[in-house]
Amino acid sequence: MVTDKDDNKTVKEVYHVDSRKADNPVRKGDTVVEGQYKVKDNTNIKEKQFRRNENILASFFMLSYFWLLICLYSWDGGTIIFISIFTFGLPLLYYGFPFLSIIMLTNNKLTISIGYLSSLTAIFYLIFALSNFPLKQITDEAGHTATLTYWHSFSVILSIIVFLLIATLLFLYKIFQGRCPWKNGKSH
Repeated sequence: MVTDKDDNKTVKEVYHVDSRKADNPVRKGDTVVEGQYKVKDNTNIKEKQFRRNENILASFFMLSYFWLLICLYSWDGGTIIFISIFTFGLPLLYYGFPFLSIIMLTNNKLTISIGYLSSLTAIFYLIFALSNFPLKQITDEAGHTATLTYWHSFSVILSIIVFLLIATLLFLYKIFQGRCPWKNGKSH
């Protein structure tokens, strides 16, 4: 039995494949290297859980990201787009800056930090929404406003809070992933 280490992340068992023997057939889903060896994956269980949790957290981040986008657009998106036509798109930059946080899904610590800082700009939306509850929406070019329903206002505020919480969890999870003992080959 020969072991092959792949960047200290995965330990694989490699053994000879003879498909004529009943005790060692090649099955569907097995990895065959050069037709001679069958590779069995013995990935560390903690690392598998870590990867699964990272994927789940990234999925929740994307869901909260789109929920926030829909809520902000339904709150005052039409006005922002109308004003952006005459100001060369400058309000769209402020409106879209929290969504630069999507770069937190990379593995570079600098881009993770930049993405987290850009997600923190959603705090300005939260402060404005909390200070002006129930939210008002501009209905025409003359500046007339209409009050949003309490449920819609609550949904906007809740989407901002959930987005900030999940962005913070993802940031902490991505930053501290390099300090896990199973990543460096150390044991407790």
